[in-house]
Amino acid sequence: LAARKPVFRFSTSDYRKILQTTGFVDKTLLIKTIIDKPGVSLITAPPKFGKSTNLDMLRKFFEIEVDNEGNSKTSANLTLEPVLDTNNYKLFVTNNLKITENKTLMEEHFGKTPVISADFKCLNVVKTFDEAVEFFKNVIHNAFKQHEYLLGSQFLSNHQQVFFERWWNDTSYKEMNKQHITHGLRLLSVYLYKHFSRKVFVTIDDHDSIIAQSMYDVKSAEKLRKIIALSTSMIGTVLKNNDIFVKGGLITGVSDIPLFGFSDLNSIVTYGFLKEHEFLNYYGFTQEEVKVLFEKPEFNLDPGEIKKAHEAYNGYQSVRGKKIYNMYSVLRFLKTGQVKTYWAKFASVKKLRGVFKIPAFKQYIDKLASGKTISIVITDKLTVEDVIDLRNLLLRPQVGINYWPAALFNFLFKLGYLTYMPQDQKQPSISVQQVTVKIPNSEVMEYVEKLR
Repeated sequence: LAARKPVFRFSTSDYRKILQTTGFVDKTLLIKTIIDKPGVSLITAPPKFGKSTNLDMLRKFFEIEVDNEGNSKTSANLTLEPVLDTNNYKLFVTNNLKITENKTLMEEHFGKTPVISADFKCLNVVKTFDEAVEFFKNVIHNAFKQHEYLLGSQFLSNHQQVFFERWWNDTSYKEMNKQHITHGLRLLSVYLYKHFSRKVFVTIDDHDSIIAQSMYDVKSAEKLRKIIALSTSMIGTVLKNNDIFVKGGLITGVSDIPLFGFSDLNSIVTYGFLKEHEFLNYYGFTQEEVKVLFEKPEFNLDPGEIKKAHEAYNGYQSVRGKKIYNMYSVLRFLKTGQVKTYWAKFASVKKLRGVFKIPAFKQYIDKLASGKTISIVITDKLTVEDVIDLRNLLLRPQVGINYWPAALFNFLFKLGYLTYMPQDQKQPSISVQQVTVKIPNSEVMEYVEKLR
């Protein structure tokens, strides 16, 4: 008897492992959408909506698989022939992933691109600028570690090999300074290009995570500005004006902060959560995907619980009414068969309870908690000053008695606390617009009730 597949692998974003689960949903057509959109895209979605797993899927599709010496594992001539003989190729083909039906795209793009994967996920509170600097060094160090074969690459000059080793080595990377940090990922793109003679694709995960971890604990707004500026310069130097070495990139996060606080990165195109765009179906589950999952005989779900699950985890709607489900909660429900509040702990905002008590906000929160809608202003681009306003409000709620930062509701929307209420709302052509929003479902409602 074949071993029973797990429902899902909640502790990993490794696409190879997630493929071997009963709760797996094929989102590989995202790859075609990325290829069709040259340049750099930023996709935002709440925590646990599949961002990291999608990035790992992209990496396994694009990357050139190499041995320890840096030699390509495929026998194909990458310029002239398709890659048909690597582990990643087998992974995609043996699992009959949708993207493999597009033969032309597979032949032209599969396994032919060096990939930089930079994970900005910050798990610890950051209290000082120096702690942020150490965190950024780790991000770059981990990106270099994925390309150990470059240590002996004949295509790098002696100076480049020395510099590569400094970032790669588990001790010497700690001695790098701010200037080195700013140029770290860009240098890696140069080294990969020199080794493979092929342009690089860059993935950046959780780009704004450090803001959430430093927002309340750094001593001053000025220090927070410095952290955001350093983060932006790291991302900016590898992705902006680097067309010689980089062919494109995908950045993900909960918000577009800090990327639009700086003119450096205005060339990045943002695809916001629940906006009408080609990426909408790939983050969270669609109604059709949930229907298929709930009907799988392996889960043997109780019809009454299924009905409750629809009410608890549905409710996110795009501007034009496309329904999206909370991915993490649906998968947890499939594992336990019980409808509970699973997701809220990942989207919890420190110090939010104090803000909800402010009379100016309380009237809106009470209205939302009673199932009604409110009208708010959503901005496409949150600025660094919005973050500072938000920080000040959350740290000192009393100053908000007559204070109305739109940033708070923007923030709650991006975290998944709110959703559009489609009422013939047009896709906005301007960057600021008035929209009608509500709490999406009973799971989020229950959490908001606890904060009131």
